[in-house]
Amino acid sequence: MQRFAQSCDASLEYPENLLTSSFDVYKYARYRQLLDQWQRKLFDDEKRACAEIWERLEQPDDYRLTALRTIEDIKNHLNRNGSLSPQDPYCRMIFVQAQSSRDPLLITREMLTYLLTYHRVMPQFLDFAFSFGQQIYAQDFQYSGFRVERLLSHPGRNLDLNMLGRSGRGFQLCYSLRSAEPAQAPDPSPVAQWSIRQAAVYHCLDLETDRSFWIMLKANSTVKDRITAATSRASKLRLGELDSPRDSLTESMKIHQIMLEWTMENWRWYVNALEEELQRTRRTLSVRVQKPPNPLVTNPSSIYPATPVLSQKTPTLNSTSKKSLVSGLVRKINPGTRESTMQSFSSIQSPTGPRSQSSSLPEWLTQEDFSFQDLQRIQSTEDKVSETLLILQANECVVSELQHFYESLLKDSDESEFIGNRCAAAIQQLSQVANDAANELRMQQTRVNTLLRLFSARKSHMYGMLDYRNMEASKLLAMKAQISTEKMEGMTEDMHKMTKDMHIIAGKTERETVSMRIVTLVTLLFLPATFTTTLMSTDILQLTSSGSDSPREAFSLVAFERFLAITLPLTAGTFALWYAVYRWVTWKETIKRKMREASMHPHEKDSFSPC
Repeated sequence: MQRFAQSCDASLEYPENLLTSSFDVYKYARYRQLLDQWQRKLFDDEKRACAEIWERLEQPDDYRLTALRTIEDIKNHLNRNGSLSPQDPYCRMIFVQAQSSRDPLLITREMLTYLLTYHRVMPQFLDFAFSFGQQIYAQDFQYSGFRVERLLSHPGRNLDLNMLGRSGRGFQLCYSLRSAEPAQAPDPSPVAQWSIRQAAVYHCLDLETDRSFWIMLKANSTVKDRITAATSRASKLRLGELDSPRDSLTESMKIHQIMLEWTMENWRWYVNALEEELQRTRRTLSVRVQKPPNPLVTNPSSIYPATPVLSQKTPTLNSTSKKSLVSGLVRKINPGTRESTMQSFSSIQSPTGPRSQSSSLPEWLTQEDFSFQDLQRIQSTEDKVSETLLILQANECVVSELQHFYESLLKDSDESEFIGNRCAAAIQQLSQVANDAANELRMQQTRVNTLLRLFSARKSHMYGMLDYRNMEASKLLAMKAQISTEKMEGMTEDMHKMTKDMHIIAGKTERETVSMRIVTLVTLLFLPATFTTTLMSTDILQLTSSGSDSPREAFSLVAFERFLAITLPLTAGTFALWYAVYRWVTWKETIKRKMREASMHPHEKDSFSPC
């Protein structure tokens, strides 16, 4: 007992502090490291901790429920009168819950390890406890198993704790099961109304002293309510007088039956919800997939209205129109929206402005379509179906191993002395329930496998429709590109004709320039004579004749000075005015040029001062 008390004092070192005959240092050290690693996610703080103990002391139907919230409460409850000597009750069940299957257990590490140490729980039970704890997404949803340890033939001397009512001659086992339970979710989809939740069970039975111990890890109180109702005084299910190991083993069979019934009861309705999700995508099978018209045969204006152009030929589609065409044929992957094909095509704009929604479109563009949200829903539901199949297979393995273990108790000669006719009947009843559960799980696996094939076929069908539409869209774009190429060839021919016309106009301009040069030369030829004639017609220089005498020249200096005084300033002012106008025009052109350059390069800062 002293060594046992020391082991309980060092409960935080669990499972390295266990007193067992098969002590494995490395294995137990690994479990302790995992506890250290999972401590923050697996355990809650002491403020919300609560371990409920359901135990029977003397009378078969005298069960009591006690809520222990601190480590001191647990020690005081287990060590009555401050001593480790009180014997264990005939049946003790500990229920540990959580706010949800993805939240920490409502117990501290110190409380749980003390309970595990005091009852010498096999450390393999931690494998199933690690499936609980804080997590965003469900982890270990496919992990399950069955562990058993027999101590019937040659119990070790260090395991003999007769003062606690433990002979060390018995067995302990643990397993994990999962079941579908109704859930309250805001999502109206059928699958969202269900949640897959796990339960971890540990059971130890001492066949000599007729004492059993259970630990149940379950987020909600479903399992606890069923077990307490089945074992309480007010329950209709009477377990009878439990005054022998055979009856205690019978009680264990009843508890296992409750767990088996829990694990198989709702899978039918959950698979029905998966089937309903499949039916919601059934409309995708009736979507018509028509071949788009051939633009090389059909009038292009029936597909896209003609747009005004500079020449008689229609220009090719620009990049924006091509992108709009692709968006009309192939839906954008957007799970939050379900835009129709007509809305996608209405985004195509012509040079005269956006196209009206009322513009006529062919039927193959306006027909009812499916969205990528349907494909995403199918993929998400298919993942849940695959997850369900793994869980069903794991549950079937656990049920089969549990059945095989209890059936082996009847065949083992060393254990037959503890097994009577009444216990054999209870084991046979458990075996029948296990067979029913295994058959139910296998039938649901068959349904789930069929659903997997249907979902795969439905997804392949949708991918095929998308591939067909992508292919037809590519063909249509290629045909439109061919039409655009032909139009570009026509425009090139028109440009060639215009180039020839420009050559003709350039020749005519050249001839006119020659003519203007000839006119200029003729003007320059007669300019001196015109000037001389004009000068001689003024009063500056006159030819006078008197009688028969020869004419005389009369030169007036005053008139010549007046002529120069008027002509020279007027000529200078004319040239000055011309130069000022030339400089102003040049200045305005410089400003416009720099403004154009600044608009073409907005990131470059141009600083200039107009001159």
